[in-house]
Amino acid sequence: IIKCGGPASSTITQNAITRLPVAPTPASTGTAPNLTTTTAVPTISSTAAIIVDEASGAVLYDLDGHTAVAPASLTKIATAIVAIEGSDLDAWVQVNVDSRQMPGSSLMGLLPGDCMQLRDILYGLMLRSGNDAALAIARYSAGSDAAFVNQMNTLLSRLGLTDSHFANPHGLDQDNQLVSAYDLAMLARYGMQLD
Repeated sequence: IIKCGGPASSTITQNAITRLPVAPTPASTGTAPNLTTTTAVPTISSTAAIIVDEASGAVLYDLDGHTAVAPASLTKIATAIVAIEGSDLDAWVQVNVDSRQMPGSSLMGLLPGDCMQLRDILYGLMLRSGNDAALAIARYSAGSDAAFVNQMNTLLSRLGLTDSHFANPHGLDQDNQLVSAYDLAMLARYGMQLD
């Protein structure tokens, strides 16, 4: 029999917060590459796009990269970062989310009472794009959806990303849930540096 605990204790959460990196942007580890071709840039039909050199953080291509748009499931990058930085991934989580109440949504398939390690719910978040997993992570890690969203917006602030604002942990359309291509690229670049 597996017994799950309740929400993360404030001591665990506070300890996690004190160990968070505080650099305004991910550390650069190289110089930007030099353009060595005369090939024309391909036509892009999206509202915004950006290409960033991972090593240096240099912007190589920018099409309205600072225009904030609805991020959809790319929101889950920030959800994963906040969970990885602020929670014990080996902790057992008792789920209080019912995926059956989320028809037409991408789901992990969680049901109330499911008990599994946080790291497995993270896999459901990122591999299945589980909206139910996003809610389970938020409620376990911060105690409520609103408290977790506050942590997501604090992450943006901490990294100096000013074009974006989160309103939920899963990315379903909601007023004031907007992310720029630049901020998203920097979030992804930062997230790839985490263990």
